[in-house]
Amino acid sequence: MKSHVHVLGAAFLALLVAASSAHSDEVFLKDGTILKGQVVSQKEVVNDPASGQAFAALKAGGFFAVADGVRIVIFSSKQVDPTQGEAGSRKGDFLGQFTTFQRRYNPGSRQPQGGSFRGAGPFNERGVRILKMTDPAGKDFELPQIVTVVNPHGVQITAKEYAWRSHYLTSEFDRKIIRELINTFPEAADTQGKPDVDKRMKIYRFLLQAKWFDEAARELDTLVKLVPEAKERVENARSELREVEALDTLDQANQALLAGQFRYAQAMLAKIPIQNLPGTVKVKANTVQVRVDNIAKQWDMAVRYLRQLPDEVDGPDAELLCEAAESIRENLYLESLDRLEPFISLAEQAERQRKQRTQPTKKPEQLLSLALTGWLLGKESAQDRPEAARKLWKARRFVMRYVTANSARIRDGLLKNYTKDEPVELDELARIISLLPPAQPDDASGLEPIKRRAVGPRETDYHVQLPLDYYPGRPYPVVIVLNNENQRPQDILQWYRREAAMNGFLLVAADWSGGTFGPYVYDVAAHERVLEVIHDLKLRFPIDTDRVFLSGWGHGANAAWDIGLSHPDLFAGVAPISSQPKLSHTLPLYRNAQNLPMYIVTGDLAGEAPKEIQRVVGEMINRGFPILHSIYRGRGLEWFSGELPYIFDWMNRKRRYSGMSEVGRFPGGFGSSNEEYQSMRSTDNHFWWLSSNDFMDHHLIENKQPKRDFNPARFQGSIKPGNQISVYSLGLRNMTLHFGPGMIDYTKPIRIAWTGYKPNYVWTNNGKPLQPSLQTLMDDLRDRRDRNRLVYVKVELPAAGK
Repeated sequence: MKSHVHVLGAAFLALLVAASSAHSDEVFLKDGTILKGQVVSQKEVVNDPASGQAFAALKAGGFFAVADGVRIVIFSSKQVDPTQGEAGSRKGDFLGQFTTFQRRYNPGSRQPQGGSFRGAGPFNERGVRILKMTDPAGKDFELPQIVTVVNPHGVQITAKEYAWRSHYLTSEFDRKIIRELINTFPEAADTQGKPDVDKRMKIYRFLLQAKWFDEAARELDTLVKLVPEAKERVENARSELREVEALDTLDQANQALLAGQFRYAQAMLAKIPIQNLPGTVKVKANTVQVRVDNIAKQWDMAVRYLRQLPDEVDGPDAELLCEAAESIRENLYLESLDRLEPFISLAEQAERQRKQRTQPTKKPEQLLSLALTGWLLGKESAQDRPEAARKLWKARRFVMRYVTANSARIRDGLLKNYTKDEPVELDELARIISLLPPAQPDDASGLEPIKRRAVGPRETDYHVQLPLDYYPGRPYPVVIVLNNENQRPQDILQWYRREAAMNGFLLVAADWSGGTFGPYVYDVAAHERVLEVIHDLKLRFPIDTDRVFLSGWGHGANAAWDIGLSHPDLFAGVAPISSQPKLSHTLPLYRNAQNLPMYIVTGDLAGEAPKEIQRVVGEMINRGFPILHSIYRGRGLEWFSGELPYIFDWMNRKRRYSGMSEVGRFPGGFGSSNEEYQSMRSTDNHFWWLSSNDFMDHHLIENKQPKRDFNPARFQGSIKPGNQISVYSLGLRNMTLHFGPGMIDYTKPIRIAWTGYKPNYVWTNNGKPLQPSLQTLMDDLRDRRDRNRLVYVKVELPAAGK
């Protein structure tokens, strides 16, 4: 997919503006996302029958949008946090706060012809560049542009001969280019060749607001050399710069701690010049420093005790406790210290008692039992009984061996021996499983991308970049990125690389095309390759299966749309950038985004794409789905690098929908206004705890008849109190229900009513409760490798009995 610009989409944005009253605000969403800019809201006229007066009110189920001068971000009013001010917003002056350089320029009135970009020349000393383009007929032409606005947030570039303004985030440009562009504005130029202090200070303030602290410091150094009498003003600015930079560094340290990057947080704090800061900033810095020092102390004690105590342990469980201590030490990570709190506290107490030549309260084997039980079950369940620790560790050993055993005979033997030995309760085993490391851990390290091949029928290649400060035992969020046509997977990896590393994400580029690097053609093979990579990641890397995200650019973004909507139960969110999704494959599946957050990025001049995307997004927003649609003004099919920090901030707030009680909005039924999950392929057959392996042919997209409406297969289910379960389907001859921890009461009878292939079908298991099965749990874990979505029982409908 080449970069294109088409004169389309402006009418939609004009409608947004016409439907709104705009003011500069901060808008707070329910997930904690904050959007800043001019608020745009969809309104309707309401007539008051009592007074006879008409007034404007927010439209129920309508949209909100925020325009920040570069983008318009659209979302449902149902996503706004009503606890934050009026309609989830607070008054502010986001656009007016920036130091701005601008020039007046009256462009032509003609609309530019459409075409594809071949490249852009450099900006000259007047802020002009030449776009090289090719028109739809294949003829090359050039289009001059001039920079008309630059501020720390955005850049406006205007076509000299046409009515076309393109808007960019400042972060999309190299800093050196922005600095040179500032010099092209008269308000930045020195007066008659002499340094102008006010103008130089304006440049400094721009750099400060952009958080380009090194450049801001150099600007002040240059100014005081050129104009020594400006020293006092420069010194005041330096104090301001130190304070702002220190606060920004503190934010980075706190973000590093949230991402599990303890050593990076320490490095950030070491950069802060505490002695030269105002009191309030010192307090904030010292608060974070104390927290980091406490973490470092706890870490050092945990490692030390886990290394020392095995040499002192005694009794029949000594070997097992030593094995556990070594494993815990090797898999320790920042957030896991909390699970070891009782162990660390009592081990420290025992150390003090020995120094005081008194008998320690706890023996080494008791202390290691606290470490083991707390590590596996959490500090609230920590016990100092070696026999309890032994049972838990043997259960862990059993699980690790079972999921890696390739022979059914070996697995049967493991299961038989475990159940005869000291099995733990199934719910306890589930807690152990949720914290297990990968079954076949990869030995990768460092920040350079590594190449792996997924184990599976497609043998799909993928590239992995580890985050900063990587700990092999920590469950990490992962973002799968999908390349455009004619682009290698490892190349798109570079585009996401910095933000993924800084936010503590595993970054994975999957070869969805099978090495052809061609366009996305909506085939099953591409789905299978991406899913195969995810399956392989679960085997090798410590990924958090509740925080798997999918993103992509161009044709890779089209794939992200299709794969994400087809398998919404696998992902915490989907972020397609510059996509052109087929309506034939996205519109029938829009309901599948009801609990699948999506962050969609487009340019408003990207041909038919904005209009077609809005057809789908409009359906989603009207129903209150968790969608953000970021539209860049005056831009085409392009890579929007400046959007990545916003996308990663959004991903940091997302987790996969649990689907515990409801899959689709019930009661459902054909033609209802409720929201069933929909499928167009027999391979897209699993939605949380509902699945099927028998689709009716006419509900599959490959059998769609020309010029006839297509009706996908449908899944829907609800679990009510008292084990009352309702299921609805369309186009399915059977269904399987997968029940896991906490979903139903396994001590009481169950009633399943299925509306679908068999009318008025009811199954009650002959009035008996369902019995959780260890083998079902283990085989499902081995098959799907999803440690956060375990299955105890599977019920196949139609089923035997009543």
